[in-house]
Amino acid sequence: MKIRVLVVDDEPSVCEAVLDVLELNGIRAIGANDGQTAVELYKRFRDDINLVLLDLSMPVMDGEATYRALK
Repeated sequence: MKIRVLVVDDEPSVCEAVLDVLELNGIRAIGANDGQTAVELYKRFRDDINLVLLDLSMPVMDGEATYRALK
């Protein structure tokens, strides 16, 4: 079983850098640029996601609201 990480950050360069580092280390990762997209991705890949890296300050849906929706 491979680990899959959901990376959530509204800064595209940060999200891409984290995704690249994870993937270079053999970890499958998917990215979302806002909380709403993260929740949608989590619903779709719930059984495959082992960890969520979540930015707390984002537009659309901040990190706390995203955390509550994911929980």
